Amino acid sequence: VGSEIFFKGVSESNAFSFGGGGNTADVLARLNVKLDYETLAGGATIKALSGHITGKELPAIKALKDSYTRFSPELAAEADGGKIEGILTMNNIEDWYGKLVATRLDLNSSVEAGNLVTTPIPARIAAHANTVNELSDLGAIPVILSHQSRPGKKDYTEDLDQHAALISDIMDKEVTYVPDLFGSRMVSAIESSKPGDILMLKNTRSWEPESVKVKKLNSAQIEARKVASDLYLSHFDIALLDGFSVFHRDNWSVIGFENMPNVVGRVAELEISGLREAINKGFYDKKSLVSLGGMKIDDYTGLMQTYLETNPQGSIAPSGALLNLILMAKGYNIGIPSTTFLEKEGLLEILPGIQTITKDYAAQIIMPTSVAALEGNQRIE
Repeated sequence: VGSEIFFKGVSESNAFSFGGGGNTADVLARLNVKLDYETLAGGATIKALSGHITGKELPAIKALKDSYTRFSPELAAEADGGKIEGILTMNNIEDWYGKLVATRLDLNSSVEAGNLVTTPIPARIAAHANTVNELSDLGAIPVILSHQSRPGKKDYTEDLDQHAALISDIMDKEVTYVPDLFGSRMVSAIESSKPGDILMLKNTRSWEPESVKVKKLNSAQIEARKVASDLYLSHFDIALLDGFSVFHRDNWSVIGFENMPNVVGRVAELEISGLREAINKGFYDKKSLVSLGGMKIDDYTGLMQTYLETNPQGSIAPSGALLNLILMAKGYNIGIPSTTFLEKEGLLEILPGIQTITKDYAAQIIMPTSVAALEGNQRIE
């Protein structure tokens, strides 16, 4: 109820509105609420907004810009094809026919008891299906790379066969699932593929070097990532990055294709264009309100600090786990269950930083007038 009231109020206002994230996009669709700019990428959008001030680019954006510098002179359609300055888009490739395309999507969605939740169709999967369908129609051979959560999480699945089946249903085209990333089954599948075929490989995060931050890679992991990149270079023609929601990650499957053209897909193209519009609208220097929630709080503490410090007219409306942390920072007892949950998720580690932000920018943080709690089995407010 609270989310519905908030989002409908924002959408009906005269203000420029933008927001989202994978789960939020699904909520907006369910509520039939439209914002001026809706993103499927929560963490990456937040990192990009923060980086706009600090000058720190997202790893994938840097990789795309480097690729543009290196490969754009070779592409015949470069002069008038691209719509984003300094980044290759699908329009820059004059001929897709027969091209093998390492297609990095973000199909990470809700999984319950090992089953992908398909009703309603997750917004991310529906959006990426359009990109894949276009590539297939152009005669390319998209080979889909994606992740689903990470090992150790309850919603992790090593195999993405359910994701492949859902995309297949959406497009009404066959998607061949290959439970491999670098082995003979992957090589055999792509070597026997034909223009227009669509393949999907298993969870990229099933490979341990994939998710290790670059600065923490050991020598064996560095070598493993190099071998993986060389293997893909020997079989693929183009790397297409369409999962903007992983653009802030330095995973191998995001930045590991430096020796072939890196191109943004249709979803990422819209994300980048929309984000630039949001920044141009005066996010950092005009009166604005940011609502922050979700579990990836460590992704946006930097944005909170930068935004509140840079824009005295800006305010933050916290919710969810972030609100509970702020309540704790203010000295409130949020109860044993909530505290235990935050501890289990590792969020109490960032409480000192939240305390500093709460103290320094108290006037810019909009707190609720009431809270809800369980007393026995009864909700009280």
